[in-house]
Amino acid sequence: MIFVAGGTGRLGSIVVRRLVQRGERVRMLTRTPGTAPVNGCEVAVGDVRNHAAVAAALEGCDTAVWCVHGLLGGRGAGPDQIDRAACIATVDAAQRAGVRRFVLVSIKDAAPDHTSSLFRAKYAAEQHLRATGLDWTILRPTCFLELWLDIVRGRLGTGGPAVVLGPGENLLNVVSVVDVAAVVDHCLIEPSTIRRVLDVAGPRERHPRRTGSRSGRDCDQASATRRTAGDAISRRALRAGVRETGDPGGDAEHA
Repeated sequence: MIFVAGGTGRLGSIVVRRLVQRGERVRMLTRTPGTAPVNGCEVAVGDVRNHAAVAAALEGCDTAVWCVHGLLGGRGAGPDQIDRAACIATVDAAQRAGVRRFVLVSIKDAAPDHTSSLFRAKYAAEQHLRATGLDWTILRPTCFLELWLDIVRGRLGTGGPAVVLGPGENLLNVVSVVDVAAVVDHCLIEPSTIRRVLDVAGPRERHPRRTGSRSGRDCDQASATRRTAGDAISRRALRAGVRETGDPGGDAEHA
């Protein structure tokens, strides 16, 4: 049985669907009953911050996959509460439940001194997992393409400008959640990925102003019709969330 935390999310729902389609028994944890992304998986109702609910959902499982993040969770459900505390508690609960395999979806460039609390929290969870005796794999994807497009295009539907994070001049790498889900799936059947940290990135770096297109026009063109090059989000806001990725660090490998 494979336990998936975040099974109704942008990434987790695809992971659950892939696993069920290839015949795996899957149990997903969700706060909302009746929201399973595919028929054939068990649904455990609960919050990842609820230790009892997590422990109950892990019973009988031999594998766990963490696809949760608290980037947009709000007060009490942000990176420190979700990506650090809840993830670490889930790792501990998995060990007590007899789980052997644990795949953690972290984030590219996670580090203890990063300016973003999300990156610091992911790093803390990584280190905790690495110190266990579990057969772990840590995946470090760059920013999800779908999330980035949602942000960039967020105001276009209401006649507003495209949103460009920061000055919009630095190249960034984005990766589709479909590709990340495929890597998660691969790791669960490939023993050579055990005890490895893998970066998961898109095929090339992209210019932020040309990432989000609508009707064949890039962000510059869509914004220009409104006499703006897009709204710039402050550095302070960027520190709280996604940022452009740099070169692989530490002992991470590239996938």
